[in-house]
Amino acid sequence: HARDIQVRDTKPNWIVNPDFRWWFQGTSFSSPASATVTAEGWNAFRQGTNTYTIDKETTIVQYSAQSLKLAVTVAGSAGAPSGGIEQDLRADFGYRSQAYTGRNMSLGVIARGAAGGETLYVNAFGSIKTYTLTTSFDTYVVTAANPNTDMSVIIGLGDGTTGTVYID
Repeated sequence: HARDIQVRDTKPNWIVNPDFRWWFQGTSFSSPASATVTAEGWNAFRQGTNTYTIDKETTIVQYSAQSLKLAVTVAGSAGAPSGGIEQDLRADFGYRSQAYTGRNMSLGVIARGAAGGETLYVNAFGSIKTYTLTTSFDTYVVTAANPNTDMSVIIGLGDGTTGTVYID
């Protein structure tokens, strides 16, 4: 899940479709352009000429009946994830960042690699972290202090890397 995003004191989860349950635009996407809707509420994120697929996965799951499978076969441009998904809470859903100045916002991502050793890239409200995945699902948390203007979340494979990850 990409479900544990919250302002710590009072707000609930704001991520739309955190468990990738809804796929109204299709369930398989081959190198989609940025901003292509994949799972409902999630857009493809593409930098450069990377080659990747985004699929609904029903076999390799942890907590949900489905997960999102991201497979990158040709890495993208330097300085950004090789391929991934994005949810922009400000542009897509009208959240205003000024209301959250001075607060911490956290995003928990439950993910695993297909082979192990894949690099998970997570950008939560401008706070970027990378993690090395194993073949077991684990939770990776990024906390952004004072999310001033960036109200987006990007999850993908690390800069210049290839492989397959499952996000539950």
